[in-house]
Amino acid sequence: MTRKRRNKTPEASGSETIRWMHEKIRSIKSNEEVGIKFMNAWEEKILDRQEAQKEEREQGDRTLSEISPAARGRS
Repeated sequence: MTRKRRNKTPEASGSETIRWMHEKIRSIKSNEEVGIKFMNAWEEKILDRQEAQKEEREQGDRTLSEISPAARGRS
């Protein structure tokens, strides 16, 4: 079940708080410095995730190499 949005624009909401929030968000999004900081943070998050995945793979490889050849043959 989906809900319909009644007020599609901040202006149509009739709420001063929503209009204020919308304006703040719009000004932040248009700020080039904030955009650069966001992109840098996003890139760092991706690099951290890739490093964690690499470490998990290496840990898995070490674990497999520690298993005896006889145990590897069993399924």
